[in-house]
Amino acid sequence: MSEVVGHIKSSHTCHWRVPQWSQLRFGIEYSSPPLLFDDLKWSIKLFKGKIKTPEMLSIYVQIHETSPGSLRGIRKNVQLSIKINNTNPSSYYNDFGVGKRLQPVWFSEKNTKWGEDSIGTLSSIIPFLSRDQLSLSVNITILKSEMNNKAAIPTITPPFSRYIDSPEFSDVSFRVIEEDEDLEYANKLNKRDSSLYKEVLLETQHPDQPQEESDRHNKVRVFHGHKNILAAISPWFHMLFTNGMRESLQNEITISGVKHDIFYRLLKYCYTFKMDIDGVTDAYEMLRASDRFQIVNIREEALCYLRQELDENNIWDIWECADMYGCEKTVNTCVSYASVEMKTLVKHPSWVYAKARVIKMALDIEVGDLPEETELYEAVLLWANQRGANVTMAPEQEKEQAPVEEALQKRDTVNMSMTRTQLLSSVVNVEPLAISAAVIEDEEDEEEEEEEDQPPVIDYSHKRVSCNASGSQ
Repeated sequence: MSEVVGHIKSSHTCHWRVPQWSQLRFGIEYSSPPLLFDDLKWSIKLFKGKIKTPEMLSIYVQIHETSPGSLRGIRKNVQLSIKINNTNPSSYYNDFGVGKRLQPVWFSEKNTKWGEDSIGTLSSIIPFLSRDQLSLSVNITILKSEMNNKAAIPTITPPFSRYIDSPEFSDVSFRVIEEDEDLEYANKLNKRDSSLYKEVLLETQHPDQPQEESDRHNKVRVFHGHKNILAAISPWFHMLFTNGMRESLQNEITISGVKHDIFYRLLKYCYTFKMDIDGVTDAYEMLRASDRFQIVNIREEALCYLRQELDENNIWDIWECADMYGCEKTVNTCVSYASVEMKTLVKHPSWVYAKARVIKMALDIEVGDLPEETELYEAVLLWANQRGANVTMAPEQEKEQAPVEEALQKRDTVNMSMTRTQLLSSVVNVEPLAISAAVIEDEEDEEEEEEEDQPPVIDYSHKRVSCNASGSQ
């Protein structure tokens, strides 16, 4: 028996700008960033030619689970309208572009994808491109929603759930010390400061400090565990229990540098395979802990959550996090998002808190809906000022007295008038500007830059900007 939720006619239009159209490969599925609509996650799928339709553009819409089993019993009658927008000013002869309205279809747990195999020929799409970018709009209209109560499967309690942090049959305990640095790290995640992801190195206690005094300053909690279960899930625990060192022979092991609730949730996953992530900040902490204790599934789930929640408020933090933990998929998602939304991102308050390495990667983007030269120039200067740099504008009459190469020779000044100018030029395809900004560099990188030949002197007609980076660290 199905329970009819009602004739709910809700509608939402999703806009997706697909950059680097000419570089998309035949037969490869490309996905848009996820969209949360009607308590479900939706995404657009694109094929630039398939085996059965090699000359056609194929567009589909797919629903995804927001949590395990969330699609069970759900049925939604959906009508899709797909449109390729005409964004090329030189081809406005067809203001409506190419589009189709599809017949309504029921989405369910077994039928999660629907769309059009032949929205138009690939050659017919070319006149509507602008700067090698495709503009796509998909309207999702939900005509009716149903819930099949019989489809719901009774919840099965995992057999080991009763032993989470239980002394029964326990053969190891963990004395987890939650130090003040752990709480400070959590606060930094919300403040977006320059040390957002700096690893906190913790000691269980000072060598001259008694154990009781250390416990008074830090929160201590003892967790019970079972070696065989933990070793089966985590290579870190397996090595800890089998390496033959002192810790492997002890019944109580001291661990610091992790919050109590985070450690408990790691244990809970090891016993139940269940976990919940409560927001982006929580995802950062779970990622940090799961990477340390080598629980791969939690690590991947946290990264997946960050990709799904990517927006203008958190892109720079997520991008930095993905780069630090070596997740190429998440980095590519950030690059794709930035290539479409760069004009908005350089004006957003989060821009000034981005780390130098992430700024460099953003400036490496060559194709997309990118800002004009002046906008990007001003954004870099604003970023440098926020980092504590002393940014000065040289008067026109003093330009000849303060040539670019003199600033480059000063060790306490990081001048980007050549290298970064050329990079900005490749992004916006205009004449370079002289730009200086506070950039955090490794010592090895600085030594390599000193060994390189100095760039030729260029007589810029623009104002020269020099940036003292002494306070940028």
